Amino acid sequence: MIVALLVMPAYLAYFNSQEVLGVWFAMVALLNWVLLFDFGIGGGLRNQIIEPIVEEDHKSLAKLLVSGYYSVIAIIVALSLLAWPIVNVINWNFLLNVDEAVISAGTLSLVAYILLLGIFLRLLSVMVSHILYALQDAVTPSALILLSNILILLYMLVAKGNNGEDGLVALAVATSFTNNLPGLVATFVVFRRRFPSVRLLPRYFDLAIACSIMGKGGQLFYLQLLLAFVFNSKEILISFFVDPAQVVDYQVYYKTLGIVGGLFALALTPIWSAATKAIVEGRFSRIKKLYRAGVLAVFAVGICQLVLVPIMPLFVSIWIGNDVVEVSPFYSLVFCVYNVLYMWIMLNYNFACGLQETSAAAASLTLASFLSVALVWAGSGQFSTWVLVIASTAISVIPACVAMPKQVIGDIRRLSR
Repeated sequence: MIVALLVMPAYLAYFNSQEVLGVWFAMVALLNWVLLFDFGIGGGLRNQIIEPIVEEDHKSLAKLLVSGYYSVIAIIVALSLLAWPIVNVINWNFLLNVDEAVISAGTLSLVAYILLLGIFLRLLSVMVSHILYALQDAVTPSALILLSNILILLYMLVAKGNNGEDGLVALAVATSFTNNLPGLVATFVVFRRRFPSVRLLPRYFDLAIACSIMGKGGQLFYLQLLLAFVFNSKEILISFFVDPAQVVDYQVYYKTLGIVGGLFALALTPIWSAATKAIVEGRFSRIKKLYRAGVLAVFAVGICQLVLVPIMPLFVSIWIGNDVVEVSPFYSLVFCVYNVLYMWIMLNYNFACGLQETSAAAASLTLASFLSVALVWAGSGQFSTWVLVIASTAISVIPACVAMPKQVIGDIRRLSR
């Protein structure tokens, strides 16, 4: 939370133009979608390695890990070959709603390619996080993210930023480097300490196992795409339908009120693997207790966040000053409602993935993805504000808020019999 609060003033100091900063936020959000294109290998591996870990079956574990890692490497190579021609074809100025007089097309293409290379490498460096989640270790992956954020914060504090294009390119290089270094180091440490008998050698690769991982991860991959579109495309939609400068306003609310939903989603991280492990061990009553605790937590955290609403104007004034964003109590309340719905969705998403029953989530979030864009498009002519995107998302996920828990509760009752 502290780093997230410090990063925003650092960005504002690095980019004197809110329009350029808004373009940066939108571009990073857009390109981070590529992280989903491990085709569910991370999630599939996370589910499948729990049983050999519990049963201490080192041979099966080695085959799963090697098959998963080599599959990701193959995807990285393929994406890297395709990236440059695709990047050059895209009209980034149109997509990000920014004039070439502000940022040239060549610079935007270069920044996009540098960020993409870093993101491709992250497909590999984040694999260790899925392994750690399966080991019921949610602290280390979070620490890796924290370390990456600290490194990029230190870079922006030391580097001399400006509105020029060189500053944008330099930040892209620094971001790609800092996002991957902690994960790559952690991969070496985890395999050395937790799996000393496992070697990532080609002879352990099994095509059938790789296909099985991707097959089981296929549904998770589609679900991840939907979640990313519904909840992680705000910067893109605001930039395209409203104004790139409005992305900065949204980020202020996101890094204050939004941190509540983010922390809750982070706290839910172990639930997925805990549910899968409970099924393997036959401890079905544990799943029921975990879900009941999660439901109570959503309501408790949802009510507690309202305390932040009246103090938001004062806090933002001290944090970044009144001249950047004027805080609206109404917008804050809308964001609070959105937060509650987001937390509710994430609770049921983690249980659905752990129980490996995601059909209701997939269907309802598919509807939400179409509905959210339709609402933003319909309202963009009348409401030129970022809160339109938040309100549209909140309305669009209401069917999912009903369908997802209905399936999860039904599955829990079925297992408990």
